[in-house]
Amino acid sequence: PSIRQFRSGDPMDEKESNRTWECLKNAINQIHQHNASSLSFEELYRNAYNLVLHKYGELLYNGVQGVVADHLKGVAQSCIECPDDR
Repeated sequence: PSIRQFRSGDPMDEKESNRTWECLKNAINQIHQHNASSLSFEELYRNAYNLVLHKYGELLYNGVQGVVADHLKGVAQSCIECPDDR
């Protein structure tokens, strides 16, 4: 899903906040996959800022924490499964 520009003066409801978070989550996953060339970091920042501005900071914080934790668990598992070449 593409990230749609959100005007900070408009109220943000729960549905819009969840849609915005899903777009940010997909972008974080793209970054983890080293595929960030098509992302607009300015737009991502603006969307994260708007979540906080409209009192959805907890959604953003918990979401980022979960996505990063899941990514690091995958990295750790890859390291465990990688044979030691020593």
